[in-house]
Amino acid sequence: SLTLPTPCNLRTIGKDTFSGNSLLTGKIDIPSSVETIGDGAFSGCRLITDVAVPSTVTRVGTGAFGGCTSLCTFYYDVANNTAGKLFPSSEDYDPMTGGTIIMEHPFTLTLGPSVESLPNNFCWQGFVGTMDLSKATKLKSIGEYAFYQCSSLEGPNALAFGDALATVGSY
Repeated sequence: SLTLPTPCNLRTIGKDTFSGNSLLTGKIDIPSSVETIGDGAFSGCRLITDVAVPSTVTRVGTGAFGGCTSLCTFYYDVANNTAGKLFPSSEDYDPMTGGTIIMEHPFTLTLGPSVESLPNNFCWQGFVGTMDLSKATKLKSIGEYAFYQCSSLEGPNALAFGDALATVGSY
């Protein structure tokens, strides 16, 4: 697990900071001081099981959690992330193995109450698991391809959108 002192002055977790780190296991609570998580910051950390991204984060980089193949729960409370894919699709290249990243195991993705928009390509093709949107009462817009080919969405709140939703992108 990753434990940082409280209070913590860490503002940025840079690009590829923990990429491929086999020592990171269990739950990762991103400190509330963090504003940016760089591209690929935790990619390939195959033993991380739970992640919580607080509302203080304003940008989560492309593929920041790609290849975290042991995920059980992922809590996402970023208001307006403008970056690309959080989790690369099964067609994306995995630099750790030289192959593709395939995340076919089910896990729970929960959107928090601060989420106002989801970027293009938010999820990946073939997402399997439970998605809980019930807390995302401020969700106003969903980007293009946000849930493209996610035919296995499960859970009572998987596609229950609130009254604030005004824009949904293609696919």
